[in-house]
This record gives sequence, structure tokens and C-alpha cells, in this order.
Amino acid sequence: MEHVDAAREFARRIGVAKREGLLGVELLEGAVRSGLNRLAPRAVVVPLILRVAAAFEIDPLHLGAIFLINLELGYLTPPVGMNLFLSSYRFNTPLSRVARAALPFIVVQAAAVLLVTFAPWLSVGFARWFAQ
Repeated sequence: MEHVDAAREFARRIGVAKREGLLGVELLEGAVRSGLNRLAPRAVVVPLILRVAAAFEIDPLHLGAIFLINLELGYLTPPVGMNLFLSSYRFNTPLSRVARAALPFIVVQAAAVLLVTFAPWLSVGFARWFAQ
């Protein structure tokens, strides 16, 4: 784990705090979400992000919750959101109408991503409470 220690030391030297590290991980996941809306590329990216998260001492359970919420947000986000295409096909409705109808849910989902990202007790706390 010397690469994790080196990354942690580098982040400490340049003054990157845990909150900024979480934001960086979130932005990286957002880029993956918007560019790669499939699970296979995520399987390649997740081990890399896990190392960055380990450098900032982010709980893997917390990171998993962030990933799951981001994954659903990616499936709802136009223009490549798979759920939008499925809904449009299933309900025989134009994609533009489905995308407009999904906007309030996208806003709520984005708020949930930020809330879970910066309030780790929402994901980690409940899991630890249920484990007792």
C-alpha cells in the first residue's frame, strides 16, 4: 500500500483536505457517469478510484453508496440516460417529454448525491447500526 501512502503524503503536502478529496472523487465519478454509461468501463475505473479514496481515508462503504447513487443519476441524465430511452419506448412517449418529466427527479437525485457525499453517516452510520 505504499502508493496509497505516497498519494496521501502528496495530498497533505499540497494542502488537499478530505472534503476536497471527496469532491474530487465525486467529480471523477461524474465524469465516468456522463462518459461511460455502462457497467464494464466502471469495473475498470472503480479500482483506480478506490486507491484515490483510500489515500483520503474514505470508507469503502461510503464510496459504494456514492457510486450507486451516481449510477442511478447517470441512468436518468439526458442525453444518454438509459432509463429515459426505456421509458420513452415503453410508454410510447417522445424522449424530449420523458426527459422534461425526469428533470425534478434528477435535481432530487443530485441533491441526494451531495448529501450522501458530504454526510457519510447517512451511508456508513446506518450500516454500522444495522450490523449491531
